[in-house]
Amino acid sequence: MSESEILSGRFAVTLRIQDPSFCLGTVGQFIYDIPQLLGHSNAINSATLCLISSYENFLRGCDPCNRIPPRLYSHALRSLQQALNDPNEWDSLGTLSSAILLHRLEALFGNFRKNGIKVHASGLAALLQKRGPPQKDDLMEFQANMDSHLSITQHYVSQREDSFLVNPEWADALDMRGHTTDLKTVYFRLMRSMTVWPTLVRESSLLATGDTGINIPSLSRKAHDVLNELQHIEKSLDRFIYEHGSISEIPSRRLDDPLPTMFEVRTTMAAMAMCHLAIFSIVVCRILISLRIKMKAESLELEALVLKHCHRVWKLIEYSRLHEPLGLPAMQAALIFTFASAHNESTKTYILEALNDLDSFRRAEGETWSQEEVLYIARSLHGS
Repeated sequence: MSESEILSGRFAVTLRIQDPSFCLGTVGQFIYDIPQLLGHSNAINSATLCLISSYENFLRGCDPCNRIPPRLYSHALRSLQQALNDPNEWDSLGTLSSAILLHRLEALFGNFRKNGIKVHASGLAALLQKRGPPQKDDLMEFQANMDSHLSITQHYVSQREDSFLVNPEWADALDMRGHTTDLKTVYFRLMRSMTVWPTLVRESSLLATGDTGINIPSLSRKAHDVLNELQHIEKSLDRFIYEHGSISEIPSRRLDDPLPTMFEVRTTMAAMAMCHLAIFSIVVCRILISLRIKMKAESLELEALVLKHCHRVWKLIEYSRLHEPLGLPAMQAALIFTFASAHNESTKTYILEALNDLDSFRRAEGETWSQEEVLYIARSLHGS
């Protein structure tokens, strides 16, 4: 057997692990297409080998600082750079998939206090923009692009720049695509709607600094349009959940749970969609609330909507704890956005404990979340 065939076999074994706590599929559906690409370039082989080895170290319980093998990681970076410099390789699906894998590798197994994930997100954004929209008849390329959407969006939010993903040529290539399931269609609509997040945050941030070039009514209309779309998406998601029994309510099991009921999850993708919907809905509502304050208008309805999404996130905490660390990777971010709506110390303590529990597998001993850190991150991501 060739090295590529051996690598493909190891990866296939990895992908057969379906336990939500350890399933790599939660990082993106594109990962199931990787075996088809192995053997076609050094970049994809090297990135895949590094991911598999890091994952195996994770399963063995290796210390977070030692999960990513330095030699394999360095080789994967060099191979990717060589592919990017090769006029025949830079725009291949294998090169794009390698860039995505290394980003996911940092997100899952890297030290999140370092800049590795930010560097990879920046490089991934530059590569996707240079490649242009995916070909309409290439399902693998389309899936890789869609699984990169959130990473690209968050990169541009942090840079306070508009995302190229909102440009007409990207909308034309992506917005009318169909999917094999109703849930994927809903999730796809949500990812596409979130591409305007960087624009809303950029304008909101400029307004907060006193920039007179930002028109408050115009920004308010833009945010309301997004919120209306999110509410349509929410109805579609809730209908799917109800019709398929994907999520149901059960009594809370812990005395310190902030709500009397928790969610029992049967479809992880539905819970992931619920988390991301909550994140962006809270962001948009917070922006609108800040605009209402400037216009001296009431915002009780928006506050109620924020609290509703916070409750949805909090009801997923028990499921996340039962299936940590990989069962619901969006949960930590969702909890951060809900923290400001916790109006009593017991709920704040509960959220911080949940964050520390869920992040314990990738933080060095002694590293914990603080209220100040959580609030700072949340505010920076909705432009205040």
